[in-house]
Amino acid sequence: MSTGWEGVSGLWSAGVSVWLPTGSALVLFGLLGMLLAPSILRKLLAFNVMGSGIFVLLLALRPPGPSGVADPVAQALILTGIVIAIAATALGVRLARRYFELTGQTELPEDRDAARDD
Repeated sequence: MSTGWEGVSGLWSAGVSVWLPTGSALVLFGLLGMLLAPSILRKLLAFNVMGSGIFVLLLALRPPGPSGVADPVAQALILTGIVIAIAATALGVRLARRYFELTGQTELPEDRDAARDD
């Protein structure tokens, strides 16, 4: 019975050594941006950077497909995630724009309060 992991012996030589730290760094930078950025649009941009890092991690950690070719299920999941991320970004931009139209502010009230306390 084959598990599909037999060809993983050269995992680090197959490019994981580049993609794993890159994806981890993108997730970390996105998380820091979400926590530290006061502007709504900067938080949205940080969310997209973090999502891109997750896509890179999924790409780096995918199991090999049959006969060593790329696994089509992992590719389909990543592609679906990209489409959903685009839709979520469009929704976030629309909500941020509406918030600006209603309040004239680009920062959330709790972020302004936290900035005043510092």
